[in-house]
Amino acid sequence: MAISADIPTWFLRSSLEDAFDAAKATNPVTALRTKLRALETAARQTIAQGSLASVSANGRSQTYALPGAGVITPMQTASALRTLIDDFDRVKAFLTACAKYGLDAESVEENGWPDSSSLVEVMPAPAAITDQAVFNWMMERLQAVSEVQSDYTHLRA
Repeated sequence: MAISADIPTWFLRSSLEDAFDAAKATNPVTALRTKLRALETAARQTIAQGSLASVSANGRSQTYALPGAGVITPMQTASALRTLIDDFDRVKAFLTACAKYGLDAESVEENGWPDSSSLVEVMPAPAAITDQAVFNWMMERLQAVSEVQSDYTHLRA
């Protein structure tokens, strides 16, 4: 999953959980992607309204400071929601393709796709992948990075 460096993982995870809970709470239940898009639209409209830097009247003025470090801006909120929507689309397509060919998604993620000549459709039109399945997959993988190691084993001649 693509995660922007300036958006904390906790914010992405909580935004995804909030959207999922809100989608489930509607009657009838709203699709998770639809809820994420509605939140993204609201965030973009907030940005489009501009911001207030200072005001003055009757000889008095007030200046407002820009958001400081550690404050998530409306632009970052919109970016986070777009990240979640793009990831939702990728995960849903990936899980659907795995179901179509009868492949274990965990195994494909770990080892990559098998040779395309060996793929045989077992479900030409797999049942729709549920929002719950996509949500669970995304939450399992939205984890903060604490360390990175290089792996050059596949580069040996």
